[in-house]
Amino acid sequence: MTAHSMNQPALEATAVTDRDHPQLRDLSREECLALLEDSLIGRIGYVVDGLAVILPVNFVLLNGDIVFCTAKGGTLAWLSNRRRVAFEVDESRPAEREGWSVLVHGSAHEVTDPDQLEVLRRGPLRSWVRTPAEHWVRITVDSMSGRALQHSRT
Repeated sequence: MTAHSMNQPALEATAVTDRDHPQLRDLSREECLALLEDSLIGRIGYVVDGLAVILPVNFVLLNGDIVFCTAKGGTLAWLSNRRRVAFEVDESRPAEREGWSVLVHGSAHEVTDPDQLEVLRRGPLRSWVRTPAEHWVRITVDSMSGRALQHSRT
């Protein structure tokens, strides 16, 4: 049977519509910030000796900057030579074939100002790694982009 010999209702019953497949769309800066605000875990990325390093961190969005707490050592060691980083947060819902991702490029620096440290220590963020010497890192956002894969809502 060819498409020409099928009747119209049969064609409509077998047709695949846009509603059947998720659509990819760009997110606005405001949407990206809202998603970051509601997230707990992100991934910081940077390059060491030509190799990409990507580490999960718990974080908070503070005055438009990304802030996380870490132990002295590995994650902080690269700050003395490099400040350019990428930061990514996402969520996926495989059962619905939907999800989103926000990518930030920015500059990272250790927070050393006593007043800023006091604000951070009183805030909601707690490092998941217990350490006597906590070190706070702030990523100043230079650029931000995001995409969402979702079914059209009709």
